[in-house]
Amino acid sequence: MDSPRYFDLDRLRPLLQRGFTLITPNLRLSRAIKQAWDREQMQAGQVTWEPAPVCALEHWLAGQWQQAVRAGVVSPAKTISPLQQADLWRQVIRDDTSATDSAPLLRLDAAVDLARQARELMLRYGIDPADTKATSEFALDDDCATFLRWCRAFTVALQQQSALTIDDSAIRLLALD
Repeated sequence: MDSPRYFDLDRLRPLLQRGFTLITPNLRLSRAIKQAWDREQMQAGQVTWEPAPVCALEHWLAGQWQQAVRAGVVSPAKTISPLQQADLWRQVIRDDTSATDSAPLLRLDAAVDLARQARELMLRYGIDPADTKATSEFALDDDCATFLRWCRAFTVALQQQSALTIDDSAIRLLALD
């Protein structure tokens, strides 16, 4: 039994045949489209064919970042994986909890995920965590103030490691003229 398809290869085929690179939101969809393309080529009796130019957004952004580094357009920095990012958030949150004598979080991984998502949203909306004018209202709520403290510590930790998240690299690429 075939698994359900979340894409229509008939609609994608003209783009693939003309050489467009398709960007998908995740690796699973990217692989599924490539597999469907390969299966179609084999069923058509092809012996060789160009692989479908399909790439998950995260991998495409990483490739664009590497091209910009090679071209000397941006300063080199390593892009950390989602797992490395989660580890860094955990460390930042643990350090903050120790420094502020706060009660340990019952669901640290949930806090890590929420902090990561909130920072991504801030970056995407152009809110700089270091900009006190943009973040002044965070101080009005204890949870928001705590997040902002974590976010700033996370950013400092990234800078100390000469590292970026995939979202940081996307924001920097978008800022290029």
